[in-house]
Parts: sequence; structure tokens; C-alpha cells
Amino acid sequence: MATIVELIRQSLAKRDGISEAALRPLAATYAVEVTRVNGRLSAAVALLHKGLRSEAIQSASVPPNAIDDAIKLDIPEAELEGWFDILQFLDIPVPPTLNHDHVEQLNEAIVETQPIESLLKRHRRLAIARAPLAWRLKILRRIAEVDASSSVWEEDIESWEKVRHKQIATEAPRLISTADPKTLRSLQEELTQTAWRIRPDAKIAKQVQAALTRLADSQTLAQLESVATTLYDAFCEFDEPTARQQLTVWNELLQQLSSPLPAALREQVEPVILWLEEVDRETLRRNQRAAAIGKLESALDRKLSLDDLERAYQQTSLYDEPPPEELVQRYHVVVEELQLTKKRRFQAIISAILATATILIVALIWWQLESAQQKRIAKTASEFQSLLDSDNLDGASTFYNKLAAVDPQLAATPEIASFAGQLQSRINQNQERQAQFEKYLAEADAELDSDIDLSALHRAEELAQSDEERGKVFVMQRRKSDWESAIASQHTEQLLAQLTAIHERVETIERGPANQDARLQLGDVLDELTSLQSSYLRASTSARNQIASVRPRVISMRNAIEKKMGRVEEESRLLSSLLEAKSLDQLATEMKRFASRLPESSMAEEFKRVAEERSIWDQALSWNEYVDAVVKPLQSTLSERNMMQMQSSKSAMQSQVNQSLIQLPALAMDRLDRYDERRSILKNVLGGLPDTVIADLFTVVESNGNGNRHFIYKTYFEQRSKDRFGPFPEGPSKQRSIEVVTNDTGAVATQLLTGEYVVHKEPYATIHNLLVAYQTQHNQLLDDWDGEFLKLVATLRKRENLDGQIKEMLLQHLLSGACEGSDYLSTNLVNELQLLKERNVEIANWYEPTNQNTTFTPPIEQELIPRLASLYSERPNPKTIAPQIRNQRFEWVGILVRNTSGQIAPQLQLPPESDCNLAIVRPSPRDKTKAEWVSVGEMKAGQPRLSDSHADLVAGRPIFSYPK
Repeated sequence: MATIVELIRQSLAKRDGISEAALRPLAATYAVEVTRVNGRLSAAVALLHKGLRSEAIQSASVPPNAIDDAIKLDIPEAELEGWFDILQFLDIPVPPTLNHDHVEQLNEAIVETQPIESLLKRHRRLAIARAPLAWRLKILRRIAEVDASSSVWEEDIESWEKVRHKQIATEAPRLISTADPKTLRSLQEELTQTAWRIRPDAKIAKQVQAALTRLADSQTLAQLESVATTLYDAFCEFDEPTARQQLTVWNELLQQLSSPLPAALREQVEPVILWLEEVDRETLRRNQRAAAIGKLESALDRKLSLDDLERAYQQTSLYDEPPPEELVQRYHVVVEELQLTKKRRFQAIISAILATATILIVALIWWQLESAQQKRIAKTASEFQSLLDSDNLDGASTFYNKLAAVDPQLAATPEIASFAGQLQSRINQNQERQAQFEKYLAEADAELDSDIDLSALHRAEELAQSDEERGKVFVMQRRKSDWESAIASQHTEQLLAQLTAIHERVETIERGPANQDARLQLGDVLDELTSLQSSYLRASTSARNQIASVRPRVISMRNAIEKKMGRVEEESRLLSSLLEAKSLDQLATEMKRFASRLPESSMAEEFKRVAEERSIWDQALSWNEYVDAVVKPLQSTLSERNMMQMQSSKSAMQSQVNQSLIQLPALAMDRLDRYDERRSILKNVLGGLPDTVIADLFTVVESNGNGNRHFIYKTYFEQRSKDRFGPFPEGPSKQRSIEVVTNDTGAVATQLLTGEYVVHKEPYATIHNLLVAYQTQHNQLLDDWDGEFLKLVATLRKRENLDGQIKEMLLQHLLSGACEGSDYLSTNLVNELQLLKERNVEIANWYEPTNQNTTFTPPIEQELIPRLASLYSERPNPKTIAPQIRNQRFEWVGILVRNTSGQIAPQLQLPPESDCNLAIVRPSPRDKTKAEWVSVGEMKAGQPRLSDSHADLVAGRPIFSYPK
């Protein structure tokens, strides 16, 4: 019973045509079978991937054997594609394709586990099923490994590998053209990971790998383009987290890219990278500043030494943004306190020294005298000391006054006096403190809240001890705080308005061209940001942080513009060198230099490619050499040497140029192309005159030139000139027997002619003159065919003694030859040649005696001769076309470049003065060894205009002008 594949082939091969009714059920059945087999293969491969190889093989081998069914359902790819095309045309659902990858995996698993008998059985089944050669080779290589003692297998493998090599050589280009990565990877694995006995051509593996690399690069570039768009959007929206996440993806994709990154993508992402780098630098600066401020605050809290405080303060001053004003004021207050404390400590030490000395002296003097009073003194001193320690100065003062009144002696004791001194000192210090408090409070106070001195207020706050004093300080602090809050709100509002305006300016600059003006504007924006930072110190932290976020973006934009301007400047300089090239060789050299110096430029690859076409330009310009070779014979006399040189130049040009855009004037080409033909015509028309009947005839006229004319041969006349043509003797007889021509073949007969005779050397003389003209004016006749032939006719007409009928015969002969070699004459003399043809009957018996008549008949004189004269004066003169042909050249006038928007534009070095066409040269698509001219536009009113853009408009290609 025929398989489904055989039924499909039979249906496609039917002579009565392909039927939808026949194909639809076959396609449905095939789809069901392929789906079933693919399902079983997928299940088996799933087991294989889990490491269950035996289970996978058993699953696929359960009847009906899935692998055998796959082999039966397999259709060669080309045949399958043709069938699918027919199904799509008939609107029949296309079946799924067989999963060859799963079949190969299962085959490999089977090969690795089967013994030789099973392998041989498998080998035979694959051969019967006409399985792909790659599958069968895997089995055969496994057989050779198992049955290593037999050399037959190796011979078969080598034989089959040669066949497989041919298949691969055919499959590889097709698979590369389909750009299917799955099939290409499968082929690459076969080429590189198979134990070949005969290695396949390494070039194919390189081509497949290159194709896979191109596909991978294409996919990577597509992903990079998507990431670049997301990066740029995040950049425009200041979305730093998204930008950083996408930049990580960008760098990972960039590592996968093997080809150079396109300049457009690099330029799109470059500002984002620079922005993030600047943000990182700004963040680092902010962190360092915050750390420095933190160290200063910590130093102030720990009340470190003056040197440590000064060092910490100096670290906070290293940044563009000054430290907070409150911290600065606090620093100055602490510094002043430390300085004051240092001073007080010194004074206290001196006072302590003096007090100690006094006590020792008093104690030494009165020790023995007042020992009894010590206890009372000690008690009194203890009470006094307790009052002083509790800062109860009023109580201490009352205690001392009572003591002095009750016991002046005890009050006057040194111990009590000392405490009294301390009391007075403490009272004095408190009064001094109150005075300083009032002083600092007065210094801090101001009419305007903005002028309140926080430093003085802080000192007053430290000196305040009573609730009243603290209340005064609090009221003034509240006034200052309210003012600062109002100013902070005002500064924040103004700062945000300024930043909004700056955002708009930056976006406008970003949308504009990347030039010097944009760079200067961005510099102005940075100056404004710096000014804003110092002008709005009291603005909120979030508002001031926006300055820090805008600055990196502006800096990155400016850096990107400067970098791009540098590239543009370098590109402009290299382009100038291109445009200043004095020769095509220099132009090609400059393009190579441009490509090596600026590989990221959009024109680099094009310049590199065009420079390799250098030889094609010279091939195309062989047209100019051909034009010179054409002009040379047109300016001088045509000669065989000139014509050989021209033909040689033409052949050389045609071997190098497939197509030219210039057509030389038809008159010139007619003159040159028909050179050999006209030489042949001249040979027949003029060179053949000696072979005509009339070539050796003289004319004899009876009765002293008044009778009939006859034709005699020149040799006869020369032989019998004395006895037959001499003077007649005296007497009545005036007749002699003369041999005259009696028919058109030139036969002669003797006839009695009446003398005296007048003999003319015609038509011999005319024939001789025409022959001499042929020999001496051969080149002139070829130079000016129409004119020279018409001159010959004019000369013929003026022959005085030439018989009219002979003259008419020669006229017809000359005009027939002239028209044969001239389209101009043959077109304009149709009626005239018909007239001469019709008169052939009248001149057919030209040999018969008749009265001498040396003129043309009236029809010829009145119709033909004026027509010939008119044609002579109106004929195209080949001498006038040489200057025209000399201008039919291609002249190098400039090159194609890309403008700032990436569009192709012409750059002309020496613009043509007059309107003309513009062309470029390309390798011929039909024959890469030849050049081909392609019209790309025109020069009109001094301006070059390119035609619609097409693939031939490649940057770097030279532009040539040619006449309209």
C-alpha cells in the first residue's frame, strides 16, 4: 500500500493537473500523522533530556516506531516547499513540518547504545527509507567504531562523505540565504563537531559561522536599538534607576556584538553614559561633602580642640556648595567659646595660685593663735560653702551680712573672708554675665528680622539663666525662624521657576543641531546653575538637589556635543582633503585615510568600499580615450591607420565598459562604422571602371564633327591613326572603312564613315579621370562621402566632349554607388534614381550612331541637377562634428557625500559652467569585471540636482559630468 508521501507525490505528478479535491485530504492526513509523530518524538526527547536514554529509545520504539514513521513522512526540503506553495495557492491549510532535530537526537542515542547487529539493521532501514545522508553517516560511523576490524566501513564513510561534501556545498548557500539560525547551527555542528574522515572545505564552515555571526549581530543590534531608545527616554525623563538598569543590559549586549557598533547608536547612547558618569561624580562629591559636614558636626558635638575644628571646617569648604549657614554660625560660636574658655582657664589658674598663697600665709600666722576658733570657723565656712555651691548668692549674701553684724571677728577670719571674696566674685561675675547677656541680646536684636545676628543670639542664649532671660532669647529666635521659613519658601519657589526655564532651554538645545552655539548655550546654563546654587542658599533641599540632577545632564550633553564637534571637525577636515584631491588616485587614497581615521563615521564603510572600485573608474574613463580616437580621424583625413587605432580603442573600451550614457552623433558613427563598407563600394564603383565596356573607347564624329558619332577602341585608333584617321587626299572620295562598336558588349564591325573625322578621347578620358580620383582622392572620398561623390557628378556634367548618353550612364553608376554608401543620399534621391532607372531604355542603345550631344537631357538638367546641387549645399559636414564629439566626454567634477542629516548630496570641486548631466560609475551587475555608467542627476542653472535616491548613490563615488 502506498504511503502518504507517495500519494502526495503521485497527486502532484498527475498529467491532468493538480486538484484541490485530491490535495486537501492528503494535506489533512499528512498534518495528523506529522502531529502524532512529533508528539511522540517530543515525549521521547523529553525523557532523553532527563538522562533516561533507554526509556527514551523504548518510548520512541513502541509500535508503530516513531522514528520509522518520521523517516516515512520525511520529504526533501525543496520538494516540501514546492508542495507548501501549492497548498497556500489553493488556500489549503499548510501541515506542520517534521521535527528533524528530535529525530537526530534519538538517532544519536540509539547509535550510542545499539550493538553491531542492531546498527546494521538500522543502517538498512535508513537506506530503504532514503533517509538524509547525514543521518545514515552517523550510523555508518558508529558501525565503523563498533566493527573496527573491517576496513570496508571506512571506505564507505569516505565515499559517502565526498557525496555529503557536495550536498553541503549546495545546501550551505541556500541555508545562508534563508537566514534560519536553527538550520545553520545544525549544519555548523555537523561541520565542526563530526569526526570526519575527509574534512569538508573549511571555507564553508567559515561562511556558515559568518552567517550565524551576522544573524546574532543583527539580533543583538535590534536589541541594542530597543535598549538605546529606552535609555534615551530615561535620560530625557531623568529616570536614573531605569537608565542604570538599561545601561547594564546595554553593556551585556555590547559584549555579544562582534561587529563595530553603528555610529548612530553610539551617538544616541553616549549622552546617557556621560550623564550617568557625571551623576556618579556628583553623588561622590555630595557624599564627600556630607561626610565632611558630618565630621565637622561630630567635632563640634565632641568639642574637639581648635586645631581639629579648623581642619574639619576646611574640609567642608573644598566644595562648590558652602556648608549650611547654621553650621557655620555654630562653628564660629564654638570657636569663640573655646577661645574664651582658654582665656578664662588661664585667669582661673592665676587666681587659684594667688588664693592658695594667701590662705597658706594666713593659716601659718594665725594657726596657733586661733586654733580654738577653727571648729566654729569650719562650721561657718561649711554653711557658707553650701550656699555658694547651691548658687544661692542672695542667701549667701544675707548669711555673711548677719555674720559680720553679729561676729565681726569671725566674719573677718581668712576662711570666712575668703568665702566672702568668692561671694563677691560670684556676684561680680553674675553682674558681668547679665551685662554680657544684655549686650549680646542687644547686638542680636534688629529692626528687620532678617538682620538678627544668630551668633550674638547664640551667645546670649548660653548666658541666659533666668526664665525671663530665656524668654527674651526665645522670642528673638522665633522672629528669626519665621523670617528664615518665609525666605526659604520664596527661594524654593524662585529656584524651581528658574529650573523649569532651564529644563526648557536644555530640551530646546537638545533638539537643535550639535554645534558651537549649542555648546556655548550649555556653558551658559552651567554658569546659571552655579549662580542658582549660591543665589538660593535657603531653598529647600529637594529643590537644591534638582540643581545637582540637572548639572550632570548638561555636562554630559556638552561633553557629547564637544566630542561630536571634534568628530565633525575631523570629518570636515578629511572631507576637505577629499574635495581638494587633484587626481582620482589621490581621491581613493584620501577615502582610505578617512575610513581608517574615522571608522565610526557613517561614511567610513562606504568610502572603504568605493576606494576598492578605483580600477573601475579608469575602465569607465576609457570612453574618453575612445572619443579622442574618434575625433582624430574626423579632424584629419581618414586613413587605415587611424581607423585601426579607433577600432582598437573602441574594442578596449567595450571590453571595460558595459554601458555608456553618451551616444556619439550618428553622422560621425556612420562615417566610421561604414569605413570598410565604403572602401568596398569605392572599389566596385570607381576601381571597377576599367573593366567596363566604355573604359577604352574614343568618340569619332563624322563630317568634320557635324555628322554622326561612333565609338572606337583606343588601341584601334592608336594603331590606325595615320591611315584611317589622317587627312583625306585630294579627290571626291571622303569615306573610309572604320571599325566601330556595334552593340553593348563592345563588339565591332567595319563601317564606311564620312570624313573629315573629329576624334575625342571620350569616354576613355573621363573613365581615366575617375580612376585617378579613386586612386588619389580615396581618403577624401571616405572623409566626405556625399560631398565628394556629388563633386564627381558635377565634374562629369562639365565634360565637354563626353557623349550625353555615356554621361547619363556614368551619372547613374556614380549615384547608385553614392546612395549605397549613404543613408542621406539614398533617402533624398529615391525619385531621382527612379527617373534614371526609367531612362535606361532610352540609353540602352548608346552604341548606335547618332548626332553628337554632350549634355544631359532636359529632365535630368531641369530636375536632377538642381536637386543634387541642393543636396550638396545642405549635406551634413563631418568636419563640423569633430568639436561636438570632442565634448562628448566624462569629466570628473566632484564626489558624493552625506550631509549632516545623513542624506546623499553632491560636493562639486569644479562645477560645470553650463547645464549638463551627472553620472557615477559602478561595477556592472551583469559582469563585475566591467564598469557601468549610471545617470544620477543633472546640473541646472549652476545647481546640482540628484535624481531619486537609489542604491547606486554611495558616499565617496566620484561624480562625472557629461553633455546633455
